[in-house]
Amino acid sequence: MAMIGVALALLLFAPPPTGKSARCDAGLSAVDEAAVRAVIEKYRRSWLEGDAEGVMATLSSDAVLLPAHGAAPVVGGDAIRRYWWPAGAPPTTITVLDISR
Repeated sequence: MAMIGVALALLLFAPPPTGKSARCDAGLSAVDEAAVRAVIEKYRRSWLEGDAEGVMATLSSDAVLLPAHGAAPVVGGDAIRRYWWPAGAPPTTITVLDISR
């Protein structure tokens, strides 16, 4: 019980996080922010258009997908493609995809 009290005290009296990275506190430039938003929009539109190649083009080859409900991570573009579009599966139609930050 004493260890729980010590841990709780450490959490209660720890300084709050600042939300800024120690390596980069300047944020994104307007150009970088626009580029990020363009990739997100390409990803969104590609899903809505049923364009698997377009979706995959927005991911890096070492991307990691974290499925819902604590399932194991899906690592790498090839594995993600097999996960989202398994061979022989019927096509999936997405009619709405809202992405918020």
